[in-house]
Amino acid sequence: MLITIKEIYQKFQELSKLEKIAVGGWVKSIRESKEKIFITLNDGSTLKSLQIIVRKNFSQSNLLEKINFASTLLVSGKLTLTPERAQNCELRASKIELVNPTATYYPFQKKNIPLEIVRHYPHLRTKTNYFLALFRLRHSISKAIHDFFHQEGFYYVPTPIITSNDAEGAGEAFTITTDKKEPFFSQPASLTVSGQLHAEALAQGLAEMAFADLEIIINLAEKMTKYVINYVLDNNGTELEYLENYDKENKKEIINKLKKIVDKKFERMDYSEHEKYLCQYFNNAPVFVLNFPKEITAFYMKGRALPETKNNSEKKIVACFDLLFPEIGELIGGSMREDNYQVLVEKARKIGLDTANLA
Repeated sequence: MLITIKEIYQKFQELSKLEKIAVGGWVKSIRESKEKIFITLNDGSTLKSLQIIVRKNFSQSNLLEKINFASTLLVSGKLTLTPERAQNCELRASKIELVNPTATYYPFQKKNIPLEIVRHYPHLRTKTNYFLALFRLRHSISKAIHDFFHQEGFYYVPTPIITSNDAEGAGEAFTITTDKKEPFFSQPASLTVSGQLHAEALAQGLAEMAFADLEIIINLAEKMTKYVINYVLDNNGTELEYLENYDKENKKEIINKLKKIVDKKFERMDYSEHEKYLCQYFNNAPVFVLNFPKEITAFYMKGRALPETKNNSEKKIVACFDLLFPEIGELIGGSMREDNYQVLVEKARKIGLDTANLA
């Protein structure tokens, strides 16, 4: 019965009643005592590894001499409960198959590898616990974001990778062409900077938050952020604990910081104030910075008058926000969209955008 290490830790009580199970993986470490050999095995299904116990009088003792760090093994044996130890269980090997020995040029060793070294071997990054933890966290964050918006009644739509739109209006998109004189798509095309404008067109039918004001959008952003953090805290404790202790000299209180964030209401402040205070003023709580000057924002953001201005037609700011996180910076940006067609076209023309390419 071949089973993953993740399943072993989930069902160790049940599996310990079986006569034999089998597990495959890669050797993370190997050490000897007077009577036993201890092999730490990991199969990529979880950050946790499984300890394999091999007695020195093992029938395949000649095979043990060929096993090194990162060797690939298939191990069969009896799963034994070890409640008095750090791990819940261990596998007492009755048979070992050496699927593949370690290559002589394998660059990593069992100790923590400096990231500067790992960078030279990008195809082997997931053989390190550090990147295993990061990729699992990225997966969980992405899943939680999709789950949240699905529960809130939103629709996921993939937007084009190649587009004629210059969504941010900077005119610095990466052009795709084989012949500058005759564009491949019969018009200039580039790699997308953002899917926002395509999403705006789709939203005409899907009508996501069509009549929301800025406060509603901000509340949604706060709700989503807390949902994602709580999901990670509930599902990725192993990865977070590993990253907390990765640098022994500079231990990071990741879990406590995340718990404090979800327990606090995110502060709101106007753009004119944010330069002075930012996150530190609010005791390292996340901060929404609102109402940016229109000169530094995208053309499709909806304009609004300054609160102290009586003339409502003089729109010097836009209804937008950035969510700033302590030690990170901007986490989310959002805005109300300009819904007046003539105003939108005029703003695009003022910054030199060809509105024909926005259709």
